[in-house]
Amino acid sequence: MEPPDFEASNFTVEPVASFPLCEEWRNGAEGSVFHLANILLFLGFMAGSGFYGVLYLFILLTLGFFCCTLWAWSEPCTTDSILWSFALFGVCLSQALYVAYRLKSLAFDKDFQELYSRMFKRLGVSLTHFGRIVSSGDGIVHTLEKGQCFAVEGKTQIDKLSVLLCGRIRVTVHGEFLHYIYPFQFLDSPEWDSLRPSEEGVFQVTLHAEEPCRYVAWRRKKLYLLFAKHRYIARVFALVVRNDIAEKLFSLSDKACDGPGLHTVELNATVCQDWEHSHHLLFHLGNVSLLLGLLIPTTLGLHMILLRLLLMTGCSLFIAWATLYRCNLDVMVWNVVFLVVHFMHFFFLLYKRRPIKIDRELRSVYKRMFEPLHVQEALFQRLTGQFCTIQTLKKSQTYAAEDKTSVDERLSILLKGKMKVSYRGHFLHNIYANSFIDSPEFRSTEMQRGEKFQVTIVAEEN
Repeated sequence: MEPPDFEASNFTVEPVASFPLCEEWRNGAEGSVFHLANILLFLGFMAGSGFYGVLYLFILLTLGFFCCTLWAWSEPCTTDSILWSFALFGVCLSQALYVAYRLKSLAFDKDFQELYSRMFKRLGVSLTHFGRIVSSGDGIVHTLEKGQCFAVEGKTQIDKLSVLLCGRIRVTVHGEFLHYIYPFQFLDSPEWDSLRPSEEGVFQVTLHAEEPCRYVAWRRKKLYLLFAKHRYIARVFALVVRNDIAEKLFSLSDKACDGPGLHTVELNATVCQDWEHSHHLLFHLGNVSLLLGLLIPTTLGLHMILLRLLLMTGCSLFIAWATLYRCNLDVMVWNVVFLVVHFMHFFFLLYKRRPIKIDRELRSVYKRMFEPLHVQEALFQRLTGQFCTIQTLKKSQTYAAEDKTSVDERLSILLKGKMKVSYRGHFLHNIYANSFIDSPEFRSTEMQRGEKFQVTIVAEEN
């Protein structure tokens, strides 16, 4: 029996796609759109890991993959190149819109925006965390008329924490003037810090407005509920409140001492007549890696590390594909550049997350006081390792005596126990663990040497 004659029967057999290894590079360079796309991708891959860095990353990747789609349509004429470029363009556009929406949803009124800029932004507090702080309050800006009292000595309950937005408040005790409170200072930070969450008390000073004032306030119970859910916010408040107390004590010490145009790039507007066969499996695996990396939620803690890892994987696969099967020097060179950029970012992110061993007694100090300020563990270890000594005080032992102890010798942090601070026999406040003991006095040495403590500090516990 003779084999059938397919040619005579007008039948054709489709050839099976094969992927021979490259023997030499393709002649000629890719078009300008290809290089523009890769320049945009390169600039996007250089983005940082912060909130605005992620937005910058996805905006430039969106533009880059859009150019890749145009290039794939006009130059290679391959369906899989167009589909993958368009899919990556869609993912990046969605991520950019989502990040921009989150940024817009965190917009605040002018008063709260200024409060964030003046008090919380310098501590590295994100807009997300500040949004939780604002939502825990009533969101209302309160007003005080000239001469109106915010608190009366021995009468007003301590049930909130307030920040002055504008105006000036006069503070007195037994009719004696103590100091002023200016905008973006707490109105009641000493009273807040002097009470435990379960304790109640009344103001020991009188606060009245010397001019029309506006302030925001948070109820104690709502703030403590917020602190219980978010330890980071609790540490930030501990820092800003105690820094405010130090400012007030320092003011007490001062009182006691008395272009070219744009040109359009002409694209290859020819329409593909014959589509190429699909690319090798390495090409598709590389695009899958990019797609998975770009789909990682931006809210994930390890988002940037996983993204860089998957982008490195994708670039490695593209290098192998361009070298072995595509014979395209331009594609290979650009992906080598991308791989180097991703590796540098990936190594830097891992280096930042490396564990640093800190002494057990100093660990709580770092967590409460230095970590919210984004002080690196390595820097904190260098600071405490070279200059820090741990000392003990027995109960009722005096740390500093008013008008006697020099302030030039040290700056101290209380690791454990409680101390009482008094001024001319009047109780001011307590100092608790993980707080500076002598920060107002330390600051006074910036102006002149030879200062003496203006308060007495005594240990109430061991």
